[in-house]
Amino acid sequence: MKKRALGKGLGALIPDGDISEQILESDQILQVSIDDIYPNRNQPRKTFDESKLEALKDSIEVNGVIQPIIVTRESKGFQIIAGERRWRSARKAGLTEIPCIVRTYDDLKKAEISIIENVQRDNLNPVEEALAYKLLLTNYQLTQNDLSKSVGKSRPYITNMVRLLDLDEEILEMIKSGELTPGHGKALLAYPKEKQTGLARRAARENWSVRSLENQAKKPEKRQNKPQKVDLEVRKLEEMIQDQLGTRVQIKLKNKKGNIQIDFYDESDLERIVKLLLK
Repeated sequence: MKKRALGKGLGALIPDGDISEQILESDQILQVSIDDIYPNRNQPRKTFDESKLEALKDSIEVNGVIQPIIVTRESKGFQIIAGERRWRSARKAGLTEIPCIVRTYDDLKKAEISIIENVQRDNLNPVEEALAYKLLLTNYQLTQNDLSKSVGKSRPYITNMVRLLDLDEEILEMIKSGELTPGHGKALLAYPKEKQTGLARRAARENWSVRSLENQAKKPEKRQNKPQKVDLEVRKLEEMIQDQLGTRVQIKLKNKKGNIQIDFYDESDLERIVKLLLK
């Protein structure tokens, strides 16, 4: 492992917005054996585009690894915090060492930085992004407000992404592959569970827009004699309340009576919702 002084021009290559990889004055770049480095098992990104890895490998063969990866020192080597794609491509290119910046982070900070890096670079598919947010909300007890500030996304955006995980696995696979968008997923959540997969298949097969999928709710079922105007009004009310509270809301009516179900993800989220309701 060799130390190398930080060149003044290298910082200019790092995007200002990517806080995980801004090089600090106190940082030193180390040349670390590529075999002593291993990925973070909590890395939110699970799939890597092989064609992009090959393109990066070709660039590394010509120019080397210009931007160091970020790692932490662990008992069995160095764990990657940011830059796994560069590490993978460097291995493909046959490099034996790679430039690294070694930093000390706790598990929460490692998870946050890994997610921030991938979100800022648009590296995650929507399902990976949703799973990453859920990991921070559940395993590390972050509030939605804290998470919103950390990743630079609005609270309703995070809520809607996490809600996608309520969909069946088949629908999530369609969203992963790009057959459906997160917007389609959000629209499907307004339907009863038993109808979601069938509608998702039709939406993918017939290339429906999100609006077309939403409009299916306006079509009365054949066994019904009159349009379900009440259902449309209820769906609109649900959307309005969801936008205000930043969480999933269901209104259930029966014989002019019913109930409202409001989802929350942890105690702090419950407190937040109660404060909004009491305003």
